[in-house]
Amino acid sequence: MAQVERKDKESLERLISRFRRVVIRKGVLKQVRRSRYFSENLSKEMKRRKAIFREKRRKLAIER
Repeated sequence: MAQVERKDKESLERLISRFRRVVIRKGVLKQVRRSRYFSENLSKEMKRRKAIFREKRRKLAIER
């Protein structure tokens, strides 16, 4: 994972641009784009559990 720490008196725009460069250098976006539509071979039970988890997470986000 790409991480950058804010330097003293560094503007937010500068921090974001530094982070963007680190992400590009590490190839994070290429990896995400490659695996974007990849589907794991999950059992029906695991798919159901993941779907329930996603629903709970969405409901929590809506409540906030």
